[in-house]
Amino acid sequence: MVRSRFAQSRHRARLGGSRVYAAIVLVTAALTLPLSNTAAEAHCSQRVYVYSADWCGTCRQLRAYLDRNRIRYTLLDATTPRVQADMLARFGNTAVPRTLIGRSVVSGFDPAQINQLCR
Repeated sequence: MVRSRFAQSRHRARLGGSRVYAAIVLVTAALTLPLSNTAAEAHCSQRVYVYSADWCGTCRQLRAYLDRNRIRYTLLDATTPRVQADMLARFGNTAVPRTLIGRSVVSGFDPAQINQLCR
């Protein structure tokens, strides 16, 4: 299809306008991301460690809850000998899930206790 010069310039202007709009949207999104990440990182004032196993359904629920609430945590695989030895020394058994928030221990999945400890 052959376009006149006028039609070509109008077409370019429309593309340019949409490109400018897209650039503004991207810049706006980029400027708001650091604020969102800062808020997410600051959600829990304590360090959080989760002792978990892949086969554990309650562990999956716990991790999903922490992810949904943007609580940063370190995941420790409770099926490895080194982590099991650590759990035996700290807790006296290797039951999962276990969440260590600061110096407090949450056994199982207890959202109310997690929220209270993360204040």
